[in-house]
Amino acid sequence: MRYCYTLIILMLLLLFLPEQGLTDPQITEVDYRESHSIIIEVEGNPQEYRQWIEKNFPFIEVITVYEKLFTGLALQGSIRHLEKLSEHDFVKMTYPVKEYQMDTELISNRKLNNTTLPSSLNNTSYTGKNVKVAVVDTGVDYHHPDLQKNYIGGYDVVDFDEDPMETIATEGTPTLHGTHVAGIIAADGELKGVAPDAEIYAYRALGPGGFGTSIQVIAAIEQAVKDGVDIINLSLGNAVNGPDFPTSLAVNKAAELGVILVIANGNSGPENWTVGSPATAINAISVGALARPEQITYLHVSPEDKDISLNEVQQTGPWKLNRTTEMITDLQQQNPHGKILMTSMSEINIEELLKESVEKGVQGILLYEDEKEQKVLNTLQTKTPIPIALISQQDAEWLEKTMQSKRLYVQPRVREVEEMVAPFSSRGPVTIDWRIKPDILAPGKNIISTVPEGYEVLNGTSMAAPHVAGALAVLKEAHPNWTNDQLINALKTTAVPLEASEPIAQGNGVIDIKKAIETTTIINDTLITFGKYAASEEKQTATLTIENTGKKAKEYYFKIPKKQKGLFWELPTSFKVGPKGKKSVSIDLKVSTKYVEQGIHQGWLELISEDEVFPIGYLFINETADYPIAMGYEFSLEAFSREKYQYQFYLTEEVAEVEIHLFHPETLTYEQPLLHLKNPQLGLNMGEIDRKQIKRHGIYKALLSLQLKDGKYVYLETDIFVPE
Repeated sequence: MRYCYTLIILMLLLLFLPEQGLTDPQITEVDYRESHSIIIEVEGNPQEYRQWIEKNFPFIEVITVYEKLFTGLALQGSIRHLEKLSEHDFVKMTYPVKEYQMDTELISNRKLNNTTLPSSLNNTSYTGKNVKVAVVDTGVDYHHPDLQKNYIGGYDVVDFDEDPMETIATEGTPTLHGTHVAGIIAADGELKGVAPDAEIYAYRALGPGGFGTSIQVIAAIEQAVKDGVDIINLSLGNAVNGPDFPTSLAVNKAAELGVILVIANGNSGPENWTVGSPATAINAISVGALARPEQITYLHVSPEDKDISLNEVQQTGPWKLNRTTEMITDLQQQNPHGKILMTSMSEINIEELLKESVEKGVQGILLYEDEKEQKVLNTLQTKTPIPIALISQQDAEWLEKTMQSKRLYVQPRVREVEEMVAPFSSRGPVTIDWRIKPDILAPGKNIISTVPEGYEVLNGTSMAAPHVAGALAVLKEAHPNWTNDQLINALKTTAVPLEASEPIAQGNGVIDIKKAIETTTIINDTLITFGKYAASEEKQTATLTIENTGKKAKEYYFKIPKKQKGLFWELPTSFKVGPKGKKSVSIDLKVSTKYVEQGIHQGWLELISEDEVFPIGYLFINETADYPIAMGYEFSLEAFSREKYQYQFYLTEEVAEVEIHLFHPETLTYEQPLLHLKNPQLGLNMGEIDRKQIKRHGIYKALLSLQLKDGKYVYLETDIFVPE
């Protein structure tokens, strides 16, 4: 009876529960007829297994061995031999599921009036000379004239060779992301990067289409560490918000080995809790995206009083019409003179359209955005006085429908947009350890940089991170004897917060390279967390270490925070730090939880020295918050096995029990149970399911039932695909 009652509840939840916290799993089918290259993780000494494999599997080539960040081997051989090898007990895991990808928005053929040049961030005479910067990404087009000079070498952990070139069309979906990132860091040609004299090392961890596995990313980081790089840029990530996901742990280990790791915070904003691994790593410097002030042209539509966003096309005239103008959708209409033409880009010749539009006196052209955008607009070879802009298909459909019943008139208008955190930039905090991420902001919107065979404008925290990697190269040249912690913390200490943004959106604020070089105060760490308060009255302590790199003693004091009900601060009185000295101070925060709302609480403390003010971001969680409890669910056919499925999911809170039930995707009728775990571990959970347990292949609607330690239940929905 209890079981039937539970199923009724589950079915009702499937009907009304929105998806949250989980990603739709993707399945990679194995082609057993082809030779493959894989990475396996092993239990024990990988060098011993190398010898064993070479002796017992002579048809499998051991390409490389990994020992620094994880224990594993890269192998190449036929599916038949790799399948037999994977059956041995020492093989801990193989990684066929694509988990990581670059995530940016291409702004093709945009006008350059709002575009940011990477070199504009460097307001110093330093250029990053002799600093080695690794780009772990989709590869780099090292033939690009702006990158040839600074490209030194690298490795490809997708194809396992020493040629980390971007994916080209004959190999699959082409990529350009890594080349764009490398140009931001150190382009030295027609375009200049932040650190144009830095040395670029490329590590291709993401293959066709920009996809790769967590182990490929870790293997690329390990190779970069072996090659002795100073800084590693990772403009990639996934959706798992936790500090102990494998890639985050690998990043922390690489930092312990003496490398600075700069990581994009992610493009899943503006909601909280959206930062993903490896930007969640404690020892990484995570970067959010700054949108600089810009003028945005849009069309106001009357008499409907609606605004239409425009993406203006390069080499075309300005949208500066003197009067309200009627819209048309067909050049063959009786009188197109002085009107705005809207048409789809499908099956048009842009040059012929322009010629006819000029002849008939058209005042402007609006084109639908679709999958043919790049192909069509790249045919535009000559400048034209007629302004052309792209609009979304949704706006185009609304305009077409409305114009069937009435005439519409448009007028170009300009809106000033202030400097802000880009809406797409992921926000913190991090679950489990409640740290503030990102650490800092850098330009990430409308960034022009190198791509294969030219230049493009891209958006994303993927573009913000390499600005910081370049800034750290410049800082390292200026202060070659500073430790990595000093370099990172100098950049954070001197960052300038945006007044309208919270710490979990911007960290310490916008970086300033010149201020970081010149500062004599370095604070470790400028972002503090007091964790989660659970008792009715509880005190937590955070520690700040202030370093004075100058030749004179400096005096510091805290500005007394504004009183808030339920919060009681204990701050140190004024204190001195001697020349070349350090001092650690404690900050206590007592919270009476019954007087404070549940959830995230954050703000700024101010440390003052003479005429300098150093903002210290702080955060605490009162009792609970709206963070995701489960995420990162993936289900796939185990590599080189027809009999086993692999699953994994990530928990951010201790759970007593996890159940997964499968339902028909259309009728929502109950089909079968899939998984039942008692006392799963906090963090990543992985395991196998026998294929015979699942009655049929195909798509299922899956419901995850999580029983918390306090007896409450949380339900999460996702889709599962069981391959044939």
